[in-house]
Amino acid sequence: MANVQHSALTDPELHEPKGVAAASSGEVYVADGSASGAWTALEGIEVPKDFTGSDGYIDLPGGLILQWGRFINNTDSGQTVTFPKAFTTICWHVSVSVEYADLGGSLESKTTTNFVFNRNNNIGGSGYCNWFAIGY
Repeated sequence: MANVQHSALTDPELHEPKGVAAASSGEVYVADGSASGAWTALEGIEVPKDFTGSDGYIDLPGGLILQWGRFINNTDSGQTVTFPKAFTTICWHVSVSVEYADLGGSLESKTTTNFVFNRNNNIGGSGYCNWFAIGY
């Protein structure tokens, strides 16, 4: 891993939370912790350059997979959402958030390939839901 001085990272999309930063180049850097401004590029992590408008996933070293997406919820019965990539062993967690006030619901089930979201009955209409899943 090569050390990179922070001042050399000038991409406007670079974010600098404590410890880790991702640039639009798809590289991930970790601070060396010495407050020197030096960051080290991590190898083996490919970060998608576009998180907007589509489902996606990141394969992390060791087999961990992070996945996310968006779907239109338009039924009072369970709605199946398929992951962009099947988890090899287990889906540990799925979180669903909704973009309109009248929708409530719950996660009915989850597998390595999909999850089922069941909204409250008698709502009518449709709206977007965002989701995030983690597993390996």
